[in-house]
Amino acid sequence: MKKLLLFTIVAFFVTISSYSQGYWTQKANYPLAGRQYSSGFCIGLRGYYAFGCGSGFYNSIDLVEYNPTTNTWTQKAPFPGGTRINSHVFVIDTLAYFVSGAFWTGVASDYNGYSDVWVYNPYDNSWTQKNNFPGQARHGGFAFSFNGQGYFGLGTNHNLVFLDDFWRYDPLTDTWTQRANFPGIGRKNGFQFSLDKDGYVGLGYDSLLVALNDVWRYDAQQNNWTQMNNFPSAPRCWLSSFSMNSKGYICTGYLLNSSVATKQFWEYKASTDSWFAMPDYTGTACYTGAGFSVNGKGYNGMGYKTTYSNDFWEFTPSVVGTEEITIKQLRIKNYPNPARNQFYVEVPQLPRNTNKLVIIDELSRLITSTDINGNPQILEINCSKWKAGKYYVVIITGNQKLVSHIVIF
Repeated sequence: MKKLLLFTIVAFFVTISSYSQGYWTQKANYPLAGRQYSSGFCIGLRGYYAFGCGSGFYNSIDLVEYNPTTNTWTQKAPFPGGTRINSHVFVIDTLAYFVSGAFWTGVASDYNGYSDVWVYNPYDNSWTQKNNFPGQARHGGFAFSFNGQGYFGLGTNHNLVFLDDFWRYDPLTDTWTQRANFPGIGRKNGFQFSLDKDGYVGLGYDSLLVALNDVWRYDAQQNNWTQMNNFPSAPRCWLSSFSMNSKGYICTGYLLNSSVATKQFWEYKASTDSWFAMPDYTGTACYTGAGFSVNGKGYNGMGYKTTYSNDFWEFTPSVVGTEEITIKQLRIKNYPNPARNQFYVEVPQLPRNTNKLVIIDELSRLITSTDINGNPQILEINCSKWKAGKYYVVIITGNQKLVSHIVIF
């Protein structure tokens, strides 16, 4: 009997670690026309989308700010450098630097490249032009920042020649220095993010229109590239990417080799060079969207499938853990179990005065969340409108997470 109970607990933990990875919540739609090829970034506690193209317009000068606290959008000073798409942005301290990009005429593969560099200051809502980028003008490249400097390269020029050069920008001197060329296959429209002291780029597609699944790390201090483990799922391009909590994320995209848009969402852990499948993006399967992260939460929106989207979604990371959980003792009692219209959660004495009770479903979607104090108590939960299935009851107290489950029929 004890062996059976141990097996049940172990299996239960595996299920929790597999499913309880976080959840998506729809937020206020992007306030302008739906679009693709926007650039997403974060400064402080605000997120931003710049540029993009959509129905009836091939380029734009728009800059819009998102406030997660109020779930509101504010249109900011328009970009003064001319309409464009597929620009590249990296953030240094509290400033956003935009590099290159392209003007698209609306005719397939007909682009005119930009070499200009602009900096946006959110605190006085102003744009300032800097020295031009000395490399070839391009779009679909890769950009990130580390230790007060920006990094940029790859992509394609206006003749759709795929490039492998890589550059560093110093904002103190407003100068660019060429660094080690990218040693992999030239590409465009993959992912980029910075984690700790390194930048990561990968996926995208090459000059033969073949989607790629390789991943590369750039060590800014050593100025060298290292190939990492390949991305474990289907190759893809035109995806969104961002980093938060020392992990990288890629979302949605296009499986070019099979001509399918995807809703998949993946997490990358640099310390183990490992990818983890996360809960699918809850918005429409799409590609050419854009993402950013603010204060430990991820955001993704817009893009294209059969129409241009303006929906916008927030990802809240795991309340239980994506790779491993350690729970010494199950102390939550739920009854009756199974339940139909309501059930009760018996909360034990907790070591902290402020705690949180969260209930999620098997797809890691948030069902309800409430603050609770540290006293023993019994909570009545109304589940009359829930779908039949298994749900997880999680009490978060400090760094400890207590987990149980309830079945609704």
